[in-house]
Amino acid sequence: MNEEDLEELSRLTAEQEALNERVQRAYESRGIPSNVAAFVPLVAVEGQGSELEALAADAESLRERTAAFFRRVGPAD
Repeated sequence: MNEEDLEELSRLTAEQEALNERVQRAYESRGIPSNVAAFVPLVAVEGQGSELEALAADAESLRERTAAFFRRVGPAD
């Protein structure tokens, strides 16, 4: 991996951490404690949960960009 790849990986990691924090806040704002959050899905109903719709869209975009990054750089040695 070259320096540009490392910088991109760092950006993707920071985006994932920020997304994780947003998801945690979404659970907390709905009164769901963090110790059970893994067992309680947040469900976005189209048109009724713009915050959750935005989280889902951002998560999908990040997944796609992360997958594309690892396809490009290949597996770690």
